[in-house]
Amino acid sequence: MFRWSIAVVIVAALGLGGYLFFRLDDEIRRLAEHSLAEHYPTLAVHVGGARYVPGRGVTLYDISFAERGATGQIEPLLSIAELGVQGDFRIESVVTQSARIERVIASRPVLHATRTATGRWSVQRLLPPPKGNGEPAPLEVHDAVLIVSDPASGRAPLVVRGVQLTVAPLAAAPGAPGRTYQISGGVEGTIARRLVFEGQAGADGSLDLHVEAKELELSNEMLDALPGLPKTQLGGAQVKGLADVTLDVRRASAQAPLDWRCGFELREGQLAHPMLPRRMSDIAARGSCDARSLQIEDLTAKLGVSDIRLALNRTGWDAAAPAAIAASVTGLPLDTRLYGALPTAMRATWDRFRPAGTVDASGTATLRGGEFDPNVRISSRDLSFEDSEEFPYRLTGGEGEMNVTRSHEGDGVDMRIDLRAKGDGGAVEVHGELRDLDGEPTDQPTGWLELRAPAMQITESLLAALNDQAEPAIRMLNPRGSIAAVWRMERSNPHSSEADTALDLTLVDCQFLFEKFKYPLSRVQGTVHQRNERWGFDNLFCDLGPGQTLTAAGSRTRGPDGDTLRMTLRGVSAPLDETLRAALPAAAQQAWVELRPRGTIDFIADIEHLVGDKGVDLTITATPHERSVAIEPACFPFRLEQLDGTFVYSDGHVQATGMRGLHGRTTVQSNALWSPAPGRGWRLVIDKLFVDRLTTDRDLLQAAPPELRRALERLKPTGGATLSDGAMVIDHSGIEGASPRSLWQVNLNCLQAELDIGVPLTGVSGTIKLEGEKDATKSFTKGVLELDSAFFQGFQVTNIRGPFWADQQVSVLGQGVSAKDGRPARQIEANLYGGDVKLDARVLHSARPNYYAQVAFSKVDLGRLARESLKTAGEGAGTAEGRLDLRGEGTSLHGLAGQGEVHVRDAQYFELPVVVSLLKVLRNRAPDTSAFYGCDAVFDLKGEDVQFSRLNLLGDAVSLYGRGRVNLDHEIDLLFHSVVGPAEATIPVLRNLMGRAGEQLLQLKVTGTFEEPEVRREAFPVVGDMLQQLQQGLTPTTAAAGGAATTRK
Repeated sequence: MFRWSIAVVIVAALGLGGYLFFRLDDEIRRLAEHSLAEHYPTLAVHVGGARYVPGRGVTLYDISFAERGATGQIEPLLSIAELGVQGDFRIESVVTQSARIERVIASRPVLHATRTATGRWSVQRLLPPPKGNGEPAPLEVHDAVLIVSDPASGRAPLVVRGVQLTVAPLAAAPGAPGRTYQISGGVEGTIARRLVFEGQAGADGSLDLHVEAKELELSNEMLDALPGLPKTQLGGAQVKGLADVTLDVRRASAQAPLDWRCGFELREGQLAHPMLPRRMSDIAARGSCDARSLQIEDLTAKLGVSDIRLALNRTGWDAAAPAAIAASVTGLPLDTRLYGALPTAMRATWDRFRPAGTVDASGTATLRGGEFDPNVRISSRDLSFEDSEEFPYRLTGGEGEMNVTRSHEGDGVDMRIDLRAKGDGGAVEVHGELRDLDGEPTDQPTGWLELRAPAMQITESLLAALNDQAEPAIRMLNPRGSIAAVWRMERSNPHSSEADTALDLTLVDCQFLFEKFKYPLSRVQGTVHQRNERWGFDNLFCDLGPGQTLTAAGSRTRGPDGDTLRMTLRGVSAPLDETLRAALPAAAQQAWVELRPRGTIDFIADIEHLVGDKGVDLTITATPHERSVAIEPACFPFRLEQLDGTFVYSDGHVQATGMRGLHGRTTVQSNALWSPAPGRGWRLVIDKLFVDRLTTDRDLLQAAPPELRRALERLKPTGGATLSDGAMVIDHSGIEGASPRSLWQVNLNCLQAELDIGVPLTGVSGTIKLEGEKDATKSFTKGVLELDSAFFQGFQVTNIRGPFWADQQVSVLGQGVSAKDGRPARQIEANLYGGDVKLDARVLHSARPNYYAQVAFSKVDLGRLARESLKTAGEGAGTAEGRLDLRGEGTSLHGLAGQGEVHVRDAQYFELPVVVSLLKVLRNRAPDTSAFYGCDAVFDLKGEDVQFSRLNLLGDAVSLYGRGRVNLDHEIDLLFHSVVGPAEATIPVLRNLMGRAGEQLLQLKVTGTFEEPEVRREAFPVVGDMLQQLQQGLTPTTAAAGGAATTRK
């Protein structure tokens, strides 16, 4: 029984022991979880299991610490897969929690280090750790995982695996506030090839840690997760590389700021940043940094194809932290990527100058208080740029230097420019000083910029670079060629949108073709200058050929209505050729076609053009060069050479003043005005026409209007004839084939000239006033004779006055003119040797002109006639009156016919050769001075012969009654008979009887000439006639004999 009792006790003991053994692990788990939860009351603590090993310790499994987030979700903080607590553990010590811990080993823990919105780290919730009984035991961590995250950054957490850690308590120093722990550990193959750390950490939050990393893999995630380094310092940078790093981290207490210092050597680095135009590669750097500064002792890198070397010293990590940098860049391309990396203020400068090419830059710069202080020297290679605001002319192939420094006044960044570049076909030097490049975005850089080009071509790109005011004006000149240019821009007020600009162009060998006056100019030299909105040019000189030059001056000014271009061209010996004609406006070209000029001229062309308007005010004042000009108007094709005078074209009109020209020996002077009319019509007005030494040659007759030509052809003026006070108006509709309408008025002045007014006149002196009109329906010439003297067949007629008319059908002199023009009837009146002559005449035009004239004369002084025209000596006396009716056809005297009568009284004829001879025959003694006192003559004209039907010489003692013939060659054939007694006392019937009786008793026959007459007396002429007839009857002839024989048979 005892034995069974002993067995029961043994079994019961074994059962109780087993129960207590298995129940002890769970109790230990519960006690551990409860103890941790009391220490971390704000955390969710969980222990998954425990295992007690007597005498060796306790192992806890699946331990986790978590916290509740702001949104209520559970966020893990620390998890430990296995936690071994080693020591001399007994059951009672375990139950009473009085066991002495010798070492703690944590296997595969995972620690979540999360940065909170307040900047604190979540792991700080695990401090201080739970206190054990007695001295703290050393801690070993194997294969830990560290997860560092910052939810606010939006980046993925930093995960560090394979962390090995040893924490050993150090003996507390007397008076120390807490215990200090020795920490050591490392990581291999995760964020670095090898990372080790060693240091001390105090229970009061103090820290002194040294970290060494070999081939640390730098990344944005790792840098963002570094404690104490604000993530904003990366500023959007993307970092990659390998670094050997030494890091010392210190903190005096939990409340003290974290102090750290890092030394690094970087290789195989890469950096991308918004301020960089390209990703930097092959970065190798050596430097150090801490919580207060960054020093890069030496950095080399590649920026695309560029080589960079840099040293940096920065104090502070905020955006405005002061920094100093020394850098050099070799082969940096100026492209859009670099533009995108520039600050906003610098972009404005870039946008203005639009650089391209490659530069090398070196220098230093500091940043202090948000103020950039550079000292940079930029050397360019194959640089191209332009000033897009003031002078957008692209320069290429630039070489030289640009120096960027803080201004001497210290209130802005300045740039000094000294470059050499190439324009279109020539070298360009660029110099300048631009100030306040880092000013407000709305401000403009101040300073100056100057371009000098000793020889460059005028090209489209150069013209396009001119400002809006200058470009239209210069383009109107259509310039070509080579120039030397100096352009300068200067601005003193940064708030002014407009800079002061100046441009001086020296024309070396240029060509111009002004849009509004397309006269091509070549080999032009001179200067063009621009000052802000005002443009001008002077001393422009063009060599047109030997002795031919052209100069020009002008300006462009701004007025209330816009910009006005004014230009003056001065030509010397410019040829009147097709080139000049084509340059003229349409109206002037039409005038040119009508005038048909040739030769060379000196001219002044004044041009005024309101930019933007289509029209132009053009005034051309021309004078013939050394009288070399000739014209031959189409409407009056009378060629004038050696032309002189002033010719002005303005507003479509051509005016000639003081025009003088020669045609052979004929001199022509006049003023003229050519004006355009609607359509293609025109009007030519000529006034003050004067023609000296007028010769009605073939040229003049072909040039004159038809009616004037016919008048000249009829008058046939030769000798000393001139035209004066002439005026002419010619209107043309411009319709092809239409005849112009002409009006003219002119005085034909004669001085010993010859005219044919139906009868030939010589020695004509005086004036014939002509006026006329011609259009499609009519043409005529009319006028007034105001001749002082004229000779007809040696007889002088003076003071000839009266009207005349001529048209295509008829010419009229005297009273018949009133029927044509409606003026009061008036005869042609003249003086003939102290007497009066009146004339009416009409000529019908046909192949052989047909004419008719009536002439009446009175009180003609026969003494003067004898002395002056017949050239007889002595003192003749008497007066004559009479009439003459003429008719005929053709232009010679052979077609002349007519009749007339002449009555002479108070005459003395003895000195006339004919009369003297008659008196000698009658009296056989010297003639009496009072032999005859009168004459009555009735005659007929036929050609040059005058047939007298009655030619009576009346005397007191004896009168001669005769008849006969004379001609204009002074040949005479007259027959007279005498009647004794006073002629006026004899009764007419008796006078006739006595005359017939006298004819039978005695006849006087006069032959020969006026100058040498021959007189024969015939007594009893009837008897003589009878004897002659008998003699003729008795003379035998063959016919008569035949007839007589027949009769006698």
